[in-house]
Amino acid sequence: MSAGSSDSGLFTAERLRAFAAGCLTASGMPPEDGTVAAALLVRSELRGVETHGLLWLPNYCRALREGRINPTASVSVASDHGASLLIDGDGGLGHVVCSRAMELCISRAREHGVGLAAVRNSRHNGAASLFAIQAMEAGMLGLSLTGGGVRVAPAGGTEAMLGTNPIAFAAPTGEEPPFVLDMATSVVAGAKVHLHALKGLPIPLGWALDEDGNPTTDAAAADVGPLLPLGGTLEGSSYKGFGLGLMVETLCNVLTGMATGPERARDGTASGSGHFLAAIRIEGLQSLDEFRRRMDHNLRLLRTCRPAAGVERVYTPGEIEWQLEQARLANGSPLFPTTVEGLNGTAADLGIDPL
Repeated sequence: MSAGSSDSGLFTAERLRAFAAGCLTASGMPPEDGTVAAALLVRSELRGVETHGLLWLPNYCRALREGRINPTASVSVASDHGASLLIDGDGGLGHVVCSRAMELCISRAREHGVGLAAVRNSRHNGAASLFAIQAMEAGMLGLSLTGGGVRVAPAGGTEAMLGTNPIAFAAPTGEEPPFVLDMATSVVAGAKVHLHALKGLPIPLGWALDEDGNPTTDAAAADVGPLLPLGGTLEGSSYKGFGLGLMVETLCNVLTGMATGPERARDGTASGSGHFLAAIRIEGLQSLDEFRRRMDHNLRLLRTCRPAAGVERVYTPGEIEWQLEQARLANGSPLFPTTVEGLNGTAADLGIDPL
């Protein structure tokens, strides 16, 4: 075990951040950008969102070295209309691009009451909630949407034509764990299916189709087939997930000029991700203290709901992730053995110390 881990296999957040930043800078990113991206990747691990955490680091490092992600991207404002901005990510890693874009949203929201950023020419940005939380921690409401990839079939279809197109929203509280929603508009995120395949575990029926468009519980088969939109089937109201995914597509790709999912599906040559970020200044509508008090009260009421049989109690969105983050900051974070193996393989390739 390294100095940043224990006999139990738990790694300190500090050690994980230093390791990830070292890998990213060794792959060509400036130290400042590597530090930003590393902190966000590790925060996903701390919050229990392993599907969007350090599992991705080897892929990012390889893409940076191969030029598929621009390691020295210059994030710029392509169009400025006060409260609304068009941001160009210059092909950079989405964690850095979206962090910079949300900084601008927060700044504009302080001036105008709301700040909106449509982002083009970015790359994968991990968990959408990270950027909604960024606005929340500035005492604002945060919204974060991402469109990219081709992974989800439209309602009633059998071939992938949309991305998983996640939606994240975050609202500050006073004493209670904050409200943080982070959801794919597919039944599950593609990384979750991939993680099941790596572990050799089946998936529930209704998550995905196999390569031929048939429903499957085989994670490996689903890993190369299309995911289903939220709702799963037409009878289960999959048109709702399809509609939400298309809304994200419109804001992230149509609005920014990026290739849409259907265009990617038919062409196959387009790359990059579009995002849509927003920060809303609460104090323009209500005092922040009063808003926090009302949020606390509302969340407490929801948690008093009588639970269903076999359910401990009602948890509000983001509560479990908040509890995990506090525990892992205090005690260390676990990593899957396959993740550690991949990370140490990347470290060896880059000539840096392993975890």
